[in-house]
Amino acid sequence: MEQSELFEQVTALVDNEIKDQVELKEIRQKIEQNEAYKAEFLVQSHIKSTLRNRLGSVETPPYLKERIISQILQEIPVRKEKVKKEKRSWLFSPRFAFASAAAVIILAIIFFFKSDDNNSIASQQNGFNNMFVQAKRNFQSIVDGKLQLEAAGSNTDALRQFFKDKGVKFRPMVPKAKQWDLIGAIVSDDNGEKLPHNFYRGKDGKLAYLYQANEECLKKKKVVTLSNDLLKMLDAGKSYKYKDGDRNYLVWKEDGKICVLVSNETMDKLESNFLTAEK
Repeated sequence: MEQSELFEQVTALVDNEIKDQVELKEIRQKIEQNEAYKAEFLVQSHIKSTLRNRLGSVETPPYLKERIISQILQEIPVRKEKVKKEKRSWLFSPRFAFASAAAVIILAIIFFFKSDDNNSIASQQNGFNNMFVQAKRNFQSIVDGKLQLEAAGSNTDALRQFFKDKGVKFRPMVPKAKQWDLIGAIVSDDNGEKLPHNFYRGKDGKLAYLYQANEECLKKKKVVTLSNDLLKMLDAGKSYKYKDGDRNYLVWKEDGKICVLVSNETMDKLESNFLTAEK
């Protein structure tokens, strides 16, 4: 049996396509006795496991299947040509050629679905009481000059006292973000719950708006909402980042508070200035 034929059988074994027990036993014995075949089996098994864990049961759209097949068909001749012209590392030796190409395709698929997941989570945010929707609407009101500050100034202690006097029942965060000036705040009334809103202006004139609520408001009182998928992400210690035109949205959980930050500044600068700032 030629080496290419056995590699095809290794692929069939990984995909659980071999049903004949005698044939199955023979292939397993060859894999155990040959390091090249064993390496091929381990690489393909790892790729399949990674794909299953990262993408779950999501079905690949038909147009993406066609793109993947086309890219694989284009990739294999390219690698064969490289074999003739240059010396390759062990990763691109013949026994790893297909697995290496497949790994590239899989990473592209994972990136595609990660981006698609971000869009999916954003589309789940709906309803008048949704914090993401409210933050988006409030930031636009700021830009349009329709939202007036109730308290102005950069004194963090004074703003915390303002929040307390207005009836906010938890201690809000007032980040001291580098390269940003705190310019004021307002307090909203959401179904009887007072919630704080901070406003910042960057040195270059960019705006940033921070909206926060304690977890009880979302999970127990439910006076404001976020989708279940987004809450699960925050509970897992992850932040959610989303870009819409020139607006960047950053959502995270810290010290029992859910925070939604909206700005026309870049995401890198928002993360480096607000997530690490003294609060």
